[in-house]
Amino acid sequence: MKNPANVTRAVGETLRRLVGEGFQLPPHCVVLAKNDSVMAVRYQRAEGEPGCVLVAQTAIDGVFRPPVNIMFVDATGMKAARVTIEASDREARCCVFDHEPSEN
Repeated sequence: MKNPANVTRAVGETLRRLVGEGFQLPPHCVVLAKNDSVMAVRYQRAEGEPGCVLVAQTAIDGVFRPPVNIMFVDATGMKAARVTIEASDREARCCVFDHEPSEN
């Protein structure tokens, strides 16, 4: 990506929005880029501070080529959101999906 700070900003803004919309913390996150680079992150609190643990990563040629899709799943596993970061790095689009539990 041209400007990793834009990605960091987009992820931070998205997490704030999702928490405001009822996402339960801590979320899980998976990143998938056009060039097959993949990263999985588990957010957690470390000594009272929010933090994250890198669960898995494969960065092809050391980069994540756009478009980059980021999927967040809340702690309940019932809410998910997808963020797409386009090649321009200028904006990220976010779609939130709610899963309604079955009555089985």
